[in-house]
Amino acid sequence: LLSPAIPSVAARAGGIFFPLAKALCLACGSDPEKGTEKKIGSFLMLTCFQTTTVSSAMFITAMAANPLAVNLALSAGVEISWGG
Repeated sequence: LLSPAIPSVAARAGGIFFPLAKALCLACGSDPEKGTEKKIGSFLMLTCFQTTTVSSAMFITAMAANPLAVNLALSAGVEISWGG
């Protein structure tokens, strides 16, 4: 949902997803300082990483390298567009 609007992977992951995931982990009692990071924290961090990378590949504007990939594909004769 945020990928088209926020084209920086670092901004989405570090500025939006990480603070939310960290707060959720702590609220559920998953804290590395207490040795309970495996409760839900590991799952949430892995899920945030995976969804960030997948959403970066889904939209042309989701990552800075995607427009370059579109130009590279166009030079090889493959047109990538928004649809239609």
